[in-house]
Amino acid sequence: MRHKAMWHLLAATGLSVGHFEENSPGNSMFVAIYRWRVQPDRERAFVQAWTRLTELIFQTAGSLGSRLHRGDDGTFLAYAQWPDRELWEKSTVDGEAAAACRRIMRESATELTPDLRLEVIVDTLSCTRRA
Repeated sequence: MRHKAMWHLLAATGLSVGHFEENSPGNSMFVAIYRWRVQPDRERAFVQAWTRLTELIFQTAGSLGSRLHRGDDGTFLAYAQWPDRELWEKSTVDGEAAAACRRIMRESATELTPDLRLEVIVDTLSCTRRA
């Protein structure tokens, strides 16, 4: 219940917590963050392969989707959201299309940083708020 303590700490700041959504055990959203450095002449191929692979994962493995970002330093960062850690851990996407995407991404990257695995504690993104 670490997130309960954080929720109460947020409430104690005097901020209105009515517009924040607390994550609870029955609502255990999970996020994985991936980071790459990509060869400049391979960025387009990398983005296309990442997009296709992410679509396959969304369609077949149960992810909630993902966003790809580029940092000021040129690092690519993807934020992938899942209903829970268990589904993320069990997810697999096989087939020739997925393998080809992974190959292109691997060949395009000069560096892959280890994944960050995060439990969502408080969600204030407007696209995920419930009406």
